Amino acid sequence: MEIEYKINANDIIIQVTVVPNSSQSCITGVNEGIIRLKLNSPPIDGRANKEVVAFFSKFFRIPKSAIKIIRGEKSKLKTLQLTGDTEMLQSKLKSFNI
Repeated sequence: MEIEYKINANDIIIQVTVVPNSSQSCITGVNEGIIRLKLNSPPIDGRANKEVVAFFSKFFRIPKSAIKIIRGEKSKLKTLQLTGDTEMLQSKLKSFNI
Protein backbone atom coordinates (compact mmCIF):
# COMPACT_ATOMS: atom_id res chain seq x y z
CA MET A 1 0.00 0.00 0.00
CA GLU A 2 1.20 3.51 -0.75
CA ILE A 3 1.93 6.15 1.85
CA GLU A 4 -0.42 9.13 1.64
CA TYR A 5 1.15 12.56 1.94
CA LYS A 6 0.49 16.20 1.14
CA ILE A 7 3.01 18.56 -0.42
CA ASN A 8 3.11 22.23 0.58
CA ALA A 9 5.66 24.86 -0.48
CA ASN A 10 8.82 23.41 1.15
CA ASP A 11 7.41 20.54 3.15
CA ILE A 12 5.59 17.25 3.11
CA ILE A 13 2.92 16.21 5.61
CA ILE A 14 2.64 12.53 6.58
CA GLN A 15 0.72 10.57 9.21
CA VAL A 16 2.23 7.97 11.50
CA THR A 17 0.66 5.52 13.93
CA VAL A 18 3.05 4.86 16.82
CA VAL A 19 3.29 1.67 18.87
CA PRO A 20 5.47 2.46 21.94
CA ASN A 21 7.31 0.01 24.20
CA SER A 22 8.29 -2.36 21.37
CA SER A 23 11.41 -4.49 21.37
CA GLN A 24 12.94 -2.43 18.54
CA SER A 25 12.22 0.71 16.55
CA CYS A 26 11.14 -0.01 12.99
CA ILE A 27 8.49 0.67 10.37
CA THR A 28 6.18 -2.34 10.24
CA GLY A 29 3.93 -1.33 7.36
CA VAL A 30 1.41 1.06 5.90
CA ASN A 31 -2.28 0.89 6.78
CA GLU A 32 -4.74 3.06 4.83
CA GLY A 33 -1.88 5.34 3.76
CA ILE A 34 -0.58 5.81 7.33
CA ILE A 35 2.91 4.61 8.31
CA ARG A 36 2.95 2.19 11.27
CA LEU A 37 6.03 2.72 13.43
CA LYS A 38 7.10 0.59 16.39
CA LEU A 39 9.19 2.44 18.97
CA ASN A 40 11.48 1.20 21.68
CA SER A 41 10.67 4.20 23.89
CA PRO A 42 7.74 4.47 26.31
CA PRO A 43 5.22 7.31 25.91
CA ILE A 44 6.52 9.06 29.03
CA ASP A 45 7.94 12.61 29.23
CA GLY A 46 7.90 12.98 25.43
CA ARG A 47 10.46 10.19 24.90
CA ALA A 48 8.39 8.49 22.19
CA ASN A 49 7.95 11.80 20.34
CA LYS A 50 11.70 12.41 20.45
CA GLU A 51 12.30 8.93 19.06
CA VAL A 52 9.78 9.53 16.24
CA VAL A 53 11.73 12.64 15.21
CA ALA A 54 15.10 10.86 15.51
CA PHE A 55 13.85 7.83 13.56
CA PHE A 56 12.53 9.87 10.63
CA SER A 57 15.61 12.11 10.69
CA LYS A 58 17.72 9.01 9.94
CA PHE A 59 15.16 7.52 7.53
CA PHE A 60 14.93 10.66 5.36
CA ARG A 61 18.51 11.83 6.05
CA ILE A 62 17.36 15.27 7.17
CA PRO A 63 18.14 17.17 10.39
CA LYS A 64 15.90 16.67 13.41
CA SER A 65 15.06 20.37 13.25
CA ALA A 66 13.39 19.74 9.85
CA ILE A 67 10.78 17.46 11.44
CA LYS A 68 7.86 18.73 13.50
CA ILE A 69 4.97 16.89 15.10
CA ILE A 70 2.15 19.25 14.13
CA ARG A 71 -0.71 17.14 15.49
CA GLY A 72 -1.00 14.28 17.96
CA GLU A 73 1.79 14.89 20.46
CA LYS A 74 -0.20 12.96 23.08
CA SER A 75 -1.79 10.51 20.67
CA LYS A 76 -0.69 7.36 18.85
CA LEU A 77 -1.73 8.96 15.56
CA LYS A 78 0.71 11.75 14.73
CA THR A 79 0.92 14.18 11.84
CA LEU A 80 4.47 15.11 10.87
CA GLN A 81 5.76 18.04 8.84
CA LEU A 82 9.01 17.27 7.00
CA THR A 83 10.82 20.33 5.68
CA GLY A 84 13.47 20.13 2.99
CA ASP A 85 13.94 19.04 -0.60
CA THR A 86 10.39 17.92 -1.37
CA GLU A 87 11.48 15.97 -4.47
CA MET A 88 13.94 13.91 -2.42
CA LEU A 89 11.41 13.35 0.39
CA GLN A 90 8.72 12.37 -2.11
CA SER A 91 11.08 9.98 -3.88
CA LYS A 92 11.96 8.33 -0.54
CA LEU A 93 8.24 7.91 0.26
CA LYS A 94 7.47 6.46 -3.17
CA SER A 95 10.38 4.00 -3.04
CA PHE A 96 9.28 2.78 0.39
CA ASN A 97 7.76 -0.66 0.46
CA ILE A 98 7.14 -3.26 3.14
